[in-house]
Amino acid sequence: MSSPIPDHPSPENRSLVDSDRSRDEDRPLPCRGKPAGGERRCVAAAAPAPRYTPGMTTTIKVSDELRDRLKAQAARDGLTLGAHLAHLADAEDRRLRLQALKSAIRASSPSDMESHAAETADWERAELSEES
Repeated sequence: MSSPIPDHPSPENRSLVDSDRSRDEDRPLPCRGKPAGGERRCVAAAAPAPRYTPGMTTTIKVSDELRDRLKAQAARDGLTLGAHLAHLADAEDRRLRLQALKSAIRASSPSDMESHAAETADWERAELSEES
């Protein structure tokens, strides 16, 4: 059976097979593996496809025990495994934001803390009305 791409394309075909290289280059085309007959078939490298597109899925490697835990948690909450993982990622993002907020509060000066407490007390005493 012959390959649709010849081992050594003619100059006329070279731009079709290897369009990203100029015609005057004499480097051989990249070859991958050897078929059972031992002769090498060369193919032009295709442009890489985008790595991610909306709606793509992927596989992650986790232990069987962890997979089972995650599936059980998702089922308990009536979620798909993907929705459950999104929920876990959101929870971790929230945890990190709150941790940063706590650190910022601890690093505040005493005068800033007093100012904040006074402003908070003023707002809590303010009467809200429907007037615009």
